[in-house]
Amino acid sequence: LDRRLDLARKSGATHTVIASRGDVKEQIDALTRNRGVDKSFMCVSAAAALPQILDAAADRGSIMLTGSPSGVSSIRLREDILRKELTITGTYESQMTTPHPYWQWTRDRNRATILRLLADDELQLSHLISQVVPAAKAPDLYANLLKYPDDYLGVVFDWS
Repeated sequence: LDRRLDLARKSGATHTVIASRGDVKEQIDALTRNRGVDKSFMCVSAAAALPQILDAAADRGSIMLTGSPSGVSSIRLREDILRKELTITGTYESQMTTPHPYWQWTRDRNRATILRLLADDELQLSHLISQVVPAAKAPDLYANLLKYPDDYLGVVFDWS
């Protein structure tokens, strides 16, 4: 969506690719001089996007899978992952209540960090909030979200 790409640029994205407007790999190759993407985040809910992300990855690139994609994706292990020597990491935030030797970021630490960044004005999110609604209107909001998902980005419930 153009509106969301505008928000991405406002949030610091230097380049954007519009998948519905041409070949994704060609657009990325044009931006990277045919090198591909070194670091990718798959933050979509459609598993079918994975082959495009793998195809656009640079040799020895890394991909972080998040966003809880459901469904099935068909990939070619040798061509899409092994020959490019890609690193793929999935994150689901399970069992993050206590620190782990390899990952100290618990939910509490994540929450405290985000709240500190917001309080110190180091993290700007207001441009990502599309609606502020009273909590009592949540059922109506969810019904509209199902009907018009493109109209919503970040929703804040007002509990006062």
